[in-house]
Amino acid sequence: MNDKTNDKTAGGIFSRITEASAKSAKIVFMGIGNFNRRDDAIGAHIVSSVIEGRLGVEDYKNSMRFSTPSGDKEVLLIAAATTPENFVDEIIDFSPGVIFYIDCADFSDASIKPGDMRIFYEDSLADPKAPVSTHSMSINLLIEIFKRKIPAAKNTFIGIKPENIDYDYSPDYFKNISPKVIGAGDAVIEYINGEVLPALEAV
Repeated sequence: MNDKTNDKTAGGIFSRITEASAKSAKIVFMGIGNFNRRDDAIGAHIVSSVIEGRLGVEDYKNSMRFSTPSGDKEVLLIAAATTPENFVDEIIDFSPGVIFYIDCADFSDASIKPGDMRIFYEDSLADPKAPVSTHSMSINLLIEIFKRKIPAAKNTFIGIKPENIDYDYSPDYFKNISPKVIGAGDAVIEYINGEVLPALEAV
């Protein structure tokens, strides 16, 4: 895998995720986002939707672990919302081989439109064209923590360009996410459910 390559299509991005996942027995998907800021919710929406689909509304929780019956493959889903720091210890204890951060992100490249996705690898996040997280605890700070505590883990950022991140406190937050952004989110949800989790059971 070339850490300097940033795929520009959903299919290319999903292929990269599949490639990275195949090399690791333990994988984390962390969804980050503010449910009160429209499109900014998309990362947390993606992961929370997968968890809710498996557990239902009444039994919902912010993190969920899946495993094959033999235990040779495990996936940890975390809907971190605006507090990814609350899950640092859980991720360290899990000791993954790869961590995928899913978040709404601003890009310096004007050709990237709302709803477009990009994938960035650890070594390229310092690049001027890399995404800028909209949250107080930056992805780079999380990566620095995990590089010290889980040095073998590969850190990968999946960013989705927002259209509107104005504050909105409506209870049905997902109705306020822009159509192109929710479309990108739905594609990621479908990928996780269809390609990552089919052979795994909740544990």
